[in-house]
Order: sequence, then structure tokens, then C-alpha cells
Amino acid sequence: MDIMPIFAGIVGLVIVVAVAVSAGTMGAVFGVIAEEDEDDEF
Repeated sequence: MDIMPIFAGIVGLVIVVAVAVSAGTMGAVFGVIAEEDEDDEF
């Protein structure tokens, strides 16, 4: 029974890390796309 809280904590940590990494990746991708769009406009 003591394993469940630990397992839940690990799962929560993994989710937080995954969200942070995916958010950072998407932000970098959108940043590059935005920069490319600005270059195309000018």
C-alpha cells in the first residue's frame, strides 16, 4: 500500500517534466516559425 503514493509521485513528476519539455520544444518551434515569418514579410 505504501508503494501507491510513491508511484503517484513518480508519475506526477514524469508528467510535469514531459509537459515542461514539450512546452519548451513547442515554444522553440513556434519561435523559429515566427522568426521565419517575420523574415518572409520583410
